[in-house]
Amino acid sequence: MPAFKRTEREMDDLIAFLRTLKPSAGHGLSSRVVEMMDGGKLEGAVLNETIEDLQLQTPDQRVHLLRKSASRYREVTSQTDWLSYNGDTRGSRYVS
Repeated sequence: MPAFKRTEREMDDLIAFLRTLKPSAGHGLSSRVVEMMDGGKLEGAVLNETIEDLQLQTPDQRVHLLRKSASRYREVTSQTDWLSYNGDTRGSRYVS
């Protein structure tokens, strides 16, 4: 959303419009069962998918970020608490 304020009427109009948006035919959520690296299986609705990653929502409403490794997947975990942008207090992020 823009950084400038909207009137209450503008917000109501925007929300009403957003509620009319629907996916195209054939583009709804699909269900999938994936095989995990440990041999287990995980089943759920595919929320998003790229060549390397898969976001899967299981029936318990948990969202799992999975990373593909060959034909199996592993759960993505972070071992670091990110205190600020880019994981450190400097927040510097650039390409040299």
